[in-house]
Amino acid sequence: MWDTIVMGSGIGGMTAATALARCGQRVLVLEQHTVAGGLTQTFQRNDWSFATGVHYVSGVDPAPGPNGQFGRMLHWLTDGALQFTSCGNPYDIVRFPGFEFGIEHPQAAFRKALEVRFPAQQAAIKAWFEQLDSASQSARSLLVMRGLPAWLAWGWRLWRGAEARRFSQCTLAEALMAIDDPQLRAVLGARWGDYGSPPQTAPLLEHALVTGAYDGGAYYPVGGPARFVQTMQPVIEQAGGEVRLTRTEYRLLSLLARHSGKVLTHRQLLKEVWGPNAIEQTHYLRVYMCQLRHKIEHDPAQPRYLLTETGVGYRLAAE
Repeated sequence: MWDTIVMGSGIGGMTAATALARCGQRVLVLEQHTVAGGLTQTFQRNDWSFATGVHYVSGVDPAPGPNGQFGRMLHWLTDGALQFTSCGNPYDIVRFPGFEFGIEHPQAAFRKALEVRFPAQQAAIKAWFEQLDSASQSARSLLVMRGLPAWLAWGWRLWRGAEARRFSQCTLAEALMAIDDPQLRAVLGARWGDYGSPPQTAPLLEHALVTGAYDGGAYYPVGGPARFVQTMQPVIEQAGGEVRLTRTEYRLLSLLARHSGKVLTHRQLLKEVWGPNAIEQTHYLRVYMCQLRHKIEHDPAQPRYLLTETGVGYRLAAE
């Protein structure tokens, strides 16, 4: 029945499944979690929506050129349904006690702003960016090596491997020790939160690759990170594939179906699907009903089947 089965609906699994679907395969995506999308999923608390893992995205510049390669791939995968909007410029603002600094793109603009703010540190700024450029180039050389025949990769490793090893063994904190000005040091090291490793353990190689990725700007998906799954899943389904409903979604939908046309209260639904300890957790229903509507409604914003009875509960239309 299936040409390919993909285990996990994180962005890697969804991208692979969508690409296979675009090539005519019927793909089954199996996900053990209650929400598809991995770190692209969102959740709600009261009237607020939160993203779990997407801060901003690079590589989706709409202009022709290398800064838009990722965006062109996503456009192909989703038939143009996934859109991005610019985070502006500066795209990051780092704030410390007593001062703040906006990080602009491209790198030349960021560097110029640093030189204006720290005129006595121009030599240090020049050396810093040269070091980051060298680290990025060494990392790219390793990526090239992975695509070479084994005998050629061995020679490439002898030629360029030592440099990449040096930058991977040098931590961000160690590299920043060459900067005398504490404020400049704070600005240059501030964005380690983008990749999660503190300066004491983060390889300079990682810092260079991640911060350098935004030379073409930073972008955010229109509609939030959940749009990755919402735009990829229809492509999978149109090719005859499926993103299998989780057990919780299935129980909720089947309960409504057994009482089609009748209003089930929030407490009824929560008790039957999540158990008696969850009868006050009405946000569970908002999250799961939103997910189900995106899967079965033609227009989730104006549902025809999964209807809300304001202040009471939900019902499945009897048609």
